[in-house]
Amino acid sequence: MIKYPIVKQTIREVYKHPFFALLSLIIVIFFLLVFTFKVDYEGDVIVSMSLMGLSFDETQIDLGYEAIKSIYHFFKSIFMFLLILQSSAIFVDTLKNPLLGIFLTKPVSRTGLLLSRYTGQIIAIFALLLISGIGIVLILYFKMNGTIFLTPIYISLLIFYIFVVLFTFMVFLSLILENSLAVAAIGILIYFLLGRFIFLAERLGGKVANLAYIFPPIWKHWALELDIIDGKAINPDILVLFLFYIVVYITLSIIIFNRKDIS
Repeated sequence: MIKYPIVKQTIREVYKHPFFALLSLIIVIFFLLVFTFKVDYEGDVIVSMSLMGLSFDETQIDLGYEAIKSIYHFFKSIFMFLLILQSSAIFVDTLKNPLLGIFLTKPVSRTGLLLSRYTGQIIAIFALLLISGIGIVLILYFKMNGTIFLTPIYISLLIFYIFVVLFTFMVFLSLILENSLAVAAIGILIYFLLGRFIFLAERLGGKVANLAYIFPPIWKHWALELDIIDGKAINPDILVLFLFYIVVYITLSIIIFNRKDIS
């Protein structure tokens, strides 16, 4: 069903996209910041650390960790913003391609086309995030006296999973709205603002919060992220919930695309 040539072409398109260059630049800058990270030990105990020229002694270690978290969240926000912009147009551009009708006369089903484009996008982003996570682990290995610190890889995989959830919903929106700006705007609102709205609505006891669950509950990933950073076991129920949204919205997307009038 999934056509490798279409997957390969989609990956090429992703890597050639201007926003992908910006995504790569963000990662490179983050790498450079990680290179400035330094830890001093006495035995197995951290007695001081420094980052970007800022030093934290043994009484300020917690403050140092908070600074690292703040920098990480800043770069992650920029990364996700650019990623949403990049991925918002992939299916809108496919629908607006004047040769789409001719292309579908070939032995390629609509389901195969959609899943192939979908797979190409997520493979491209998976490779980028996995390489980033491994790169940070290697840098920290040499910076922390040979300590293997796998948290960056776990975080990279979580970011990828969250992206797949959001991207799947954006594919669904693309087939309905056929407008990349609208899809990007909704994606940004869901990722950055919807969680805060839900929190306030639930505090006020309003039932309107329940209506927001037609959107993927992206905001729930913050708890998973904190658990990973703190070295705690994550809640598998949230991962299963995200998988449910992926299955539902990719299924709806296939149904809509197969029924769509394409000349």
